[in-house]
Amino acid sequence: MLLPVSDIGSDRRQRRQTVIAVSLAAFFLAVIGAAVGIIVGSQGDDDPAASPDPVVTSGPAASETPSPTATATATRTVTPRPTRSYPPPALETCPQQTREQVGSDLTVVLAVRTSRSMAWICKDGRGTLYYQGWIRNTAFTAPSSNSTIFLTEVREQTDVYIAQNRTSNGTTMYYVSTSELRIEQGSTVQAREPVERYHRP
Repeated sequence: MLLPVSDIGSDRRQRRQTVIAVSLAAFFLAVIGAAVGIIVGSQGDDDPAASPDPVVTSGPAASETPSPTATATATRTVTPRPTRSYPPPALETCPQQTREQVGSDLTVVLAVRTSRSMAWICKDGRGTLYYQGWIRNTAFTAPSSNSTIFLTEVREQTDVYIAQNRTSNGTTMYYVSTSELRIEQGSTVQAREPVERYHRP
């Protein structure tokens, strides 16, 4: 059966409208579906339950593996040397430090004590004289130090013993008697200490 031309045109317009409507509906459904998928996906990322379970390791904690380029530094423990102790100095005997320096036994010829110092004139078995001086109330760990002095150039003159200390700065003289300990450098008197007590065999 043949339709009128007007009916054919109307039928085409209806089909075209239907196709457009269906296309628009499919487009909007696709957009809505994509939006819903994005929202659900973002909520899933924020949900702690969506995170994979952490790996739990039982047993002792594993130590970190050192880097292959790391170098181990060896430490050495240094044991401090103990400080040698000596008996307190006495006028009646030559100090042990002096005897060790000479390497033989010594006897006191004259020993004096002032308010600041102590000085000994000692003699070995061959008659050689030695001078040992010490500033009191300081460490006495060696015959010669910042507070002690050991001299081998010693002579007797009447009742005075004279010790000499020759250095690049000049010669210092130590005069020891029962009355005073006097120290001179050149023509300058550096110290003059009255004797408080002395020992002379």
